[in-house]
Amino acid sequence: MRRHAFVRAAWDEEALLWYVEDSDIAGLATESETLDGLRQRIRDILPDLLPVSYTHLTLPTNRE
Repeated sequence: MRRHAFVRAAWDEEALLWYVEDSDIAGLATESETLDGLRQRIRDILPDLLPVSYTHLTLPTNRE
C-alpha cells in the first residue's frame, strides 16, 4: 500500500537554499542547495520520523 505525505518546499533567496516550509510529517526540517538534494535528504530522514507502518511512503515528482 502506498502512502503519501504533504511536503511544501520553499526557496530562501538570502541563504540560497531550498528548505521544508511546511509538512504533515512531525519534525521534518531540512535544507539543501538544490531541489533534488532536498528530495534526497527528505527520503533519508523519513525512516527516522515515521512509524514502521509508514516506511513505504513515496514522494511525488515535480508538480509544475
